Order: sequence, then structure tokens, then C-alpha cells
Amino acid sequence: MKKKQEQDQESIKTVHSESLILSAGLTMHGQEMDKIAIRVFRKIEDVSMVWNLEELRECEERNLLSAHLASFLENFDLAEQLYLQSSQPLSALEMRRDLLQWDKALTLADRLKPYEIPFIAKEHAQQLEGNYANSLIYFEKGLTSVTEDTKDLIDHNEICTNGIARNSIRLGDVRRPKVAELSPKILSQRIHMQYAKAMEIEKKYKISADAYRTAKDYDNLVRILLDHLNNPEEAVRIVQECKSVEGAKLIAQFFLKINDQNSAIQFLVMSHCHAEAFKLAIDNDRVEVYASLLGSETSPEHHVPLAKYFEKRDKYFLAGKHYYFAGFYEQALNLLIKNGDDNDSIKIAVECVGTAQDGALTERLLKFLVGETDGVPKVVILLEQTDFKLSLDPRHLFSLYLAKKMFTQASKTALVIAREEQNTGQYRVAHGLLFGMYQELRTQSITIPAEIENNLMLLHSYLLVKNLIKRGSDMQAARMLIRVGNNISKFPCHMVEILTSAVIQCYKSNLKNSAFKFAAMLMRNEYRKSINEKYRKKIEGIVRKPEKVEEEENESPCPYCRTMLPDSQLTCINCKSNIPYCIATGQHIVPNNLTYCPNCRFPATYDVF
Repeated sequence: MKKKQEQDQESIKTVHSESLILSAGLTMHGQEMDKIAIRVFRKIEDVSMVWNLEELRECEERNLLSAHLASFLENFDLAEQLYLQSSQPLSALEMRRDLLQWDKALTLADRLKPYEIPFIAKEHAQQLEGNYANSLIYFEKGLTSVTEDTKDLIDHNEICTNGIARNSIRLGDVRRPKVAELSPKILSQRIHMQYAKAMEIEKKYKISADAYRTAKDYDNLVRILLDHLNNPEEAVRIVQECKSVEGAKLIAQFFLKINDQNSAIQFLVMSHCHAEAFKLAIDNDRVEVYASLLGSETSPEHHVPLAKYFEKRDKYFLAGKHYYFAGFYEQALNLLIKNGDDNDSIKIAVECVGTAQDGALTERLLKFLVGETDGVPKVVILLEQTDFKLSLDPRHLFSLYLAKKMFTQASKTALVIAREEQNTGQYRVAHGLLFGMYQELRTQSITIPAEIENNLMLLHSYLLVKNLIKRGSDMQAARMLIRVGNNISKFPCHMVEILTSAVIQCYKSNLKNSAFKFAAMLMRNEYRKSINEKYRKKIEGIVRKPEKVEEEENESPCPYCRTMLPDSQLTCINCKSNIPYCIATGQHIVPNNLTYCPNCRFPATYDVF
């Protein structure tokens, strides 16, 4: 051991040049480096080399270790060669970048990491700022067409664009900076178009696309996105947004190339290439896809071939639908009736007859709906009977009456439908139907039937209760429940629940006489067994020990004769007028505190609404 130490000391004395140290380092690894190389550099008092070697003590790979040592000793060509032969070839690129040797860095990036080229080119361009021509070249190379919208990429492209502008101005080439820097202020689309074409020639496709977008030349923008930027999603979005016919044709060709027939058909239709779209649909069994893309506004000549195609294949609904769109109403109705068990067929048949304005077709459809044609009633409806039953949705008949502007019959049908929905507890559906009918009649300046007004008022009063309770208006909620409870037969599906709510809410609001009245109703044999156990004892207690206390309701004037009336009373005892009610509270309106809903034009109390 002593002999070995003496040899090491002798080695230190003999090593005086860095080339010899490099030679020694290239042949040493592991503990040998620790024992000899580090001691050598300590001996010659090269602190930085000692630190560097300390960091490499764990390095086991010969080429990588040698490359690091060559780099430390500024033999960079040798270091590059060794890095490339090691397991970390990118270290060669990092070394050249650290040395600001951009030409060599670009060469290495092209081979090892191509997507770094724009960033290296930018750094090279910044170094060459005094050399305007070369700086401009590298700033242009630095512009990246990467589509990710990150801050780093935005900042990178902004630096390159500013560099291009600066160096172009210095070189006297004002065309590029004028467009690049002042683009937001330029109104001439012609200038933007020229710039876009120039950038396309120079293969700056991202810039070219942006310029085409600014110039609103969507056809060329779509072409660039598809042919050069490989961005079909953006191309599709642009075509759908701007309805470019030529752009749609380009996208259709693109989808044909990738064998996406459905999308190709869609964009052929959008580009009005109906013959090509129909042929493609037939060849690829996509006719229903093509049919779904044709709206009713499409020229009749495109619907007729479709109707015949479907008719031959016994697809009566689709055939009838396209005959209807083509204006062949009788053929359409014939086929739709053949498929009469289908709700969609009946719906289109109703639209067809409403559009045709043909009395014979109307009569025929009505007979079909009530079952005279085939003995199978599609709507069994006796408008004047309260116990009507239906075998199919009577909205078809309602829609037909509306289409024919037969508003009296439509309002009667609406009442029947609403009554059926109300009887099954579908109060919002019934409310929506009556509200829609009310608005339609009002639009047509037709007097609203009293039954529609009354039923709508009751449904609206019931639907207000939950909202009033949430707002803390317990007294108003109790008054609405009293109104509903007094007409409880209109709510057969939830009689017990509504009466129970009325009892609880009235008692809570100190309307104990009303609470007793509804509690007594619940004690009837037909209701008693259905009372919720949670409230049974309380309701029975109210009946056993009745309190006749009833807080008097606030009064406000009748808007017609100024007679003072309870807030929730909707009929004036003096002038006998039916008073409109506030849609937010259910109380009658007051003239000096009145507003209207901007959407439905129903009245409301200004302070509340």
C-alpha cells in the first residue's frame, strides 16, 4: 500500500499539462478518478475542475465520462464526438447551446431534436442582431407553427415576429413589418391577402393562415389548414361557422381520402353538391345519413329522389316526410297514414295537412285520427266530457287545429289535454300547455275562454306555493293553498297531500279557522287512511280542539272601481270584474305598483317582481 501511494505522488509531480490529464481521465473511472484525477487538480489548484470531477464520481459510463472531461478541458469537438457515442447524445446539443455555437447547435438539433430548431434559431438570431440579413433569416426560422396556445410559445413567436420586423426595417424591406406590426390597424383585406400569399410562398403556413383569416378568405384558409397544417378540426369549425361552399367541398374531399363517408356526405351537402352526396350515400348504404342532412328548405328536386328511394323500400315515414318537403302533400299523407302507429309519422302528417291548406286532406287526416279510416282510433276524444280517455297522445289533434288556425277547437282540445295531465298529477305540463294556448289566443286577438283562465290561475297558484315558502312568504303561501284547497276536486291525484299542506301552512300562519276547515275534510273516510303518519296526530288535534282564530287579510283597491278587497281575492264584489293576478305572488294587481314580465307580458307587482 505504501509503495502504491509513493507511485501516486510521483504521478502528480509528472502531470503538468491538461492534455496529459485528459489522457489520464479518458482511461480512468470509478475509484481511480477519486484517487488520482481529483488529487491531480487539487495539486495544480484548479478548484473548478475539482468540483466538476466530484460531480462525476458516480458516472460509470466510459464515453460519457470522457466527454465530460473533454468538455471541462475545452476540447469541445472531442467532447461532442464522445457525447454522441454515449447514452446521452443530447448533452452535445446542450453543450453547443451553452457555448452559443448556434450553427453547430442547429446541425445537432436537426439530427437529435428537430422541434428545438425554432428556439435555437431564435437564440442565434438574437446573437446576430448586428448582422441584419442573417439575423432576419434565423428569426424567420424561429417562427413555430406549433398549435398549442401556451404562454411560452406565444412569447417565443412574439420575439421572432418583433425580430423580423426590426431587421426587415433595417434592411429596407418594409412590407413584412408593416403587415406584421400594424395588422390590427389595417382595414384593407387586399393587403392582408397579399401578405398571406407571400407567406404561403415562403412556406410560413401558420402566418399565411392567420393572414387569410384576417382577410376573411375562408376558402384559402381551409385549404392551408388541410394541406399544410394538418388541422382538419379547425377547418371544419370554420366551414360550419362561415358556411363556405368551396371550403365545404375541400373538407369533403379530405374526408373521402381518409374513408370517412358520413363526414364526406355532410360536407358535400353543405357545399350544395347534392348529386355527388346522394350517389356516395347510395354506394355506401348511407342514404338515411344523407336524408337527415336535408332540411325542409332544401330544393324539392333533391327530396323527390329520396322519397322514391325510401318508398321502394317500404320506409313509409321517410318517404312521406320527403314527399312533404318536396310539396307532394297527397302522396306524403298517403304514406304517413300507412305508418300511422308511429307518433313521428302522425306529427309530420299534421304539419303536412296544415301546410297544404287542403280541406279534403284535412278531413281525411281527422277521420284517420279518430279511427274512421281503419277502425283503430288514434285519438278517442269527446271534448265536452270530463271523463275522456285517450289511446294516443291527443297533442296531434291539438297541433292540427293550431296549424289550421281553428283556435276554438284547439282551445277545447288544450283544456282536455291539460285536464288529463292535471288528473295524473302532471301539473307543470298542464300549466305549460294552458299557458301556451293562452299566449297563442292572445297573439291572435281571440277572447280567452274563462275555463282556460281559471284552470291556469289554479295551477299557477299551486306552483307558486313552494317558491313563496322558500322566500319566507308563509302567509301568501297559505292564501294560495286556501285557493287551491277550495278547488281540490281539480287536483284528484294529490288531494290528501295538498289538504295536508294547507292545514300545516294555515296553522303556521295563524289562519287556524282555515286550518280547521281543511283538517275536517281530511277526517272524511275516503281521505283519513291516506294521511301521512307524521301529521296525523296534529291534524286530529286541530279537529278535536278547533280554534276559530283567523288573521284578517290585508286589503288593496280593485284596479277598476277602487273598492277595497282582500289581496288574494280575484273577483270584485262591487263591479263584478275578474281582476288579473300577480304572477309572482298570486294576489290581485294594484294599479300604482304594477309591472309586466318582459317575456310573457303577464302582470306582476313591481316591488316583488
